[in-house]
Amino acid sequence: MKIPCFKVMPMGRRWGVTERSLDWVLAVFDDLDFAIDYARALATASDEAILDREDELGRLEMRHVFSTDNAGNLRMSTVDLPPAARTV
Repeated sequence: MKIPCFKVMPMGRRWGVTERSLDWVLAVFDDLDFAIDYARALATASDEAILDREDELGRLEMRHVFSTDNAGNLRMSTVDLPPAARTV
């Protein structure tokens, strides 16, 4: 099963949300928090997903991993990124 990976990325003064396997942007927001909320909603609609956020320089700043346990509970964990891994 392919795990969807959603990405929030800067687009000038706005923030875009895409899925890594797509060549287009799903949505664009003026506010970073709205973009993250939208991407999080997409991620939680799947049994498993990854949510990444890039900064204005294209560096990976945040990664959340979503998974569903055997009881059907959705879990989110934040991956700590070492400074060297934050460069995309």
